[in-house]
Amino acid sequence: MLSRIFKENFEIRNLEGEAVSQFVFSIASTITRIIQIAKIPHHAISDEGMVFYLELKMIADKKELMLKIRGIINRIIDYMFLHKGADDKKTAEEMLDFIHVNFDKDISLTELANSLNLSAGYASTLFKSITGENFKEYLNIYRVKRAKEKLHETPKIKIKDLSAYVGCNSTGTFIRIFKKYEGISPGKYIERELKQQNKKHING
Repeated sequence: MLSRIFKENFEIRNLEGEAVSQFVFSIASTITRIIQIAKIPHHAISDEGMVFYLELKMIADKKELMLKIRGIINRIIDYMFLHKGADDKKTAEEMLDFIHVNFDKDISLTELANSLNLSAGYASTLFKSITGENFKEYLNIYRVKRAKEKLHETPKIKIKDLSAYVGCNSTGTFIRIFKKYEGISPGKYIERELKQQNKKHING
């Protein structure tokens, strides 16, 4: 990709003067954004700080400039390959923590991604690869889990209150989600659980 970019700008378009400065600025901005999104520490890429535009702008020779840009990109790639596994695991844990803390709110994948300074697309792909579920599916499963716990703690809780407790604005939606994973409604679920408890109490 870099080869195509260099060929397009330095051979075909033959950029000179201010046009080269604009090209360098675009490249430097892109590099800085990649580093920020990937959460790469400054020292891993450059010993001279992160002002890539000023560093690259000082290079007059185009071949030297291309080599410098390649060197920076290669260091980014090397770092990401070396640290990807550990970083992905840490990020996935942070994603799950976000859901476990905010399950009772009307949260979205975009909010989760923004909280970790990730793109929604990358967050979605990483979440699926780590958990085996997409964001919404995992959130619904977790909400049902917490709803069941709440039903055991407070069997007489109203369904609308239970729905609000797990972050579902619509009682109908909550009942549909609960039935999807448990096969029965929340009301039927707690009836069944109470009957089983009574049987154990009588038999015991």
